[in-house]
Amino acid sequence: MKSRYDTDSLGNYVKIRTGNLDANANDPKGIYPFFSCAVAPLRINSYSFDCECVLVAGNGDLNVKYYDGKFDAYQRTYVIESLDKARLSPRYLFHFLSIYVQKLREMSIGGVIKYIKLNYLTDAEIPLPPLDEQQRIAAILDKADSIRQRRQESICLTDEFLRSVFLDMFGDPITNPKRWPEVRLGDVIEGNPNNGIFRKNEEYGGDVPVVWVKELFAGYVIDTSSSVGLSPTAKEVEKYSLRRGDILFCRSSLKLGGIGYTNVYWGDNGKALFECHLIRVRPKPNIMNGVFYNFLLRQPGMRERIIKQSNTVTMSTIGQDQVRDIKHYLPPIALQEKFAACVLKLTEKQNRKDAFGKLTDQLFNSLSTRAFRGEL
Repeated sequence: MKSRYDTDSLGNYVKIRTGNLDANANDPKGIYPFFSCAVAPLRINSYSFDCECVLVAGNGDLNVKYYDGKFDAYQRTYVIESLDKARLSPRYLFHFLSIYVQKLREMSIGGVIKYIKLNYLTDAEIPLPPLDEQQRIAAILDKADSIRQRRQESICLTDEFLRSVFLDMFGDPITNPKRWPEVRLGDVIEGNPNNGIFRKNEEYGGDVPVVWVKELFAGYVIDTSSSVGLSPTAKEVEKYSLRRGDILFCRSSLKLGGIGYTNVYWGDNGKALFECHLIRVRPKPNIMNGVFYNFLLRQPGMRERIIKQSNTVTMSTIGQDQVRDIKHYLPPIALQEKFAACVLKLTEKQNRKDAFGKLTDQLFNSLSTRAFRGEL
């Protein structure tokens, strides 16, 4: 990054440590934040750090966070402190690394899970204006960033609203206070669960989108607009294409919390495929609505039930038989569809907000780049 400010290696101005804990050390009822490589911090009842710092996830999507206080960290999370706050402001450092993380992603190495090395951080060239200028830049970017945070708060409120509506209409899925009939998943789907298509990375590049694991974790329905594409054979289309209402399960995950996570395909029939780390089930449409069912499977009690059914030796996995044996309640289809309509309406509104949010992100990134070039 060219800048009118003097630059130097970041390693000359910071102390960098990593956490020592496994990601499964978290406790949902803990009193301290536990920073793993996920975007949202987990909780834990102990702490190894008490400082003002910037945290960089060392693998996965390499996100950047700021924290001031007591916390603990996953073994692949980098904890970066300013050696002298009179020379390097922590908030300025946070905004610099929030921009620099894109370069870290380009430099990352590894197979399925990309990661970075310590020197990728220490060798970063950081522009170093005087402290008062660092503080002015950080204040401008803090204010601009608050607008983006409001969008995230809006998403959280939508989640809370839908969960409240769901519990009011159907009750807790585990205690089943409304006494709905209970069934096995295998009893309410067409055929059997099946795994998706396997192709080598170099074979991708066609026009038919293929849903991967990462696309399960955004929104209440799967968005294939950014999916990688293939040119499948007619036989592959017949075997692996998706139909509106199909549910996809994550069948293998390095993190326990990701195993068996679901999302629903709501696009046109036959216009997308799904890849081999996913399991597809096809609910019988006359008794099970896919949007409702996806929301049901994401409720905390159902997530615990699914995780208990998975294998957790080295990598967490779940198989077709275990998916088929998932037990749940079955409210009337008319009531399911009424709730699904509410989810889809809010999803449509959220998508419009996301489009505005992407524009906000672009403007923020442009502002940040200008700031570190010394053009504000």
